[in-house]
Amino acid sequence: MTQKEHQSDLAASSADELQELLAGAAGDPAIFGASFLGSSYTPDQLEVLDAVRDNDRVAVHSGHATGKSFVAAAVAMWFLHSFKPSKVITTAPTWRQVNEILWSEIRSAHASALVPLGSYLPPRAPELRIAADHYCIGLSTNEPARLQGFHSPHQLIILDEAAGISGEIWDAVEYIASGGRVKILAIGNPEAPDGPFYNACTSSLWKAINISCL
Repeated sequence: MTQKEHQSDLAASSADELQELLAGAAGDPAIFGASFLGSSYTPDQLEVLDAVRDNDRVAVHSGHATGKSFVAAAVAMWFLHSFKPSKVITTAPTWRQVNEILWSEIRSAHASALVPLGSYLPPRAPELRIAADHYCIGLSTNEPARLQGFHSPHQLIILDEAAGISGEIWDAVEYIASGGRVKILAIGNPEAPDGPFYNACTSSLWKAINISCL
C-alpha cells in the first residue's frame, strides 16, 4: 500500500476507528511515526525510538546534523497522542533552542500528519494541546520551580541540548521523576567529561546511546 492509499484509508476511518488505530500504535513510536506522521527513520533514530519505548531514562550522545531534534519531535508526538491524559515537557538552555530547533520539528510533524490527530497547535507558541490536562509545552527557564507544577499519569520530559542545561533544572527533573513513572529523554553533545548530562551518559541508571556524526 502506498502512503497516499494509507492516508486515504485513515481519512475514511471513523473517530472510533481512528482511536483504535492510535491505541494500536501506542506501544511503538516507530509504528506511530510511520502510520500517522508518514515518517521514516534511520537505524540510529530507530534505536532511540525503541530505547524510549523500553526504558524510562534515555541519554543520547549525539553530534550535530544527526537528526536528533527530528527524532525527539517524533517521541513527543507519539507520547502525546498515544497516552491519555499525558503531559510532555520540553526544555533547552535558551528560548531560541526551544522554539526554533525542537519545536520547529514538532510543528513540522504536526503539519505533515496524515490525518488530524485531535491536537491544536497555536501559530507561534511552543504548545500543542488536546485538553486542559493533556498537552505538550516547551519551556526555557533557569527557575527550577517552574518545572515542578506538572503532574500526569503519563509524563515525558525531553531535555534538548542537555549538556547546556543547568544542574538545578536537572535536579527539578529528578524531583518530578521521583513522584511516579516519568520518561526522560536527554539529547546533546557532552563536550566536557563532567556535568549532569555526562553523568547520565555514563550511568547504569540510564539507557545510553551514541550517535556518530560520521
